[in-house]
Amino acid sequence: MKIETIKTINYDKKAFFTIEAETYDECLAIFFKLNNQLKYCNGHSYSFIDPKDQEQYSKWFSVENYINNGGDMW
Repeated sequence: MKIETIKTINYDKKAFFTIEAETYDECLAIFFKLNNQLKYCNGHSYSFIDPKDQEQYSKWFSVENYINNGGDMW
């Protein structure tokens, strides 16, 4: 089985890490959940290292994916 990966950085801790999942979409969902936990914490977030991952995330990010992955719509 091939594992997909996304390299990210946590600006709060200045730590680089890799998100791994079976599919690229699952990697994006994990990234969303990590980043969404910090949405009310100013100055704390996760970011992609590779601009191509950011581009794919922008395409992946939709209202449907937001709701399906635990985004708070209120």
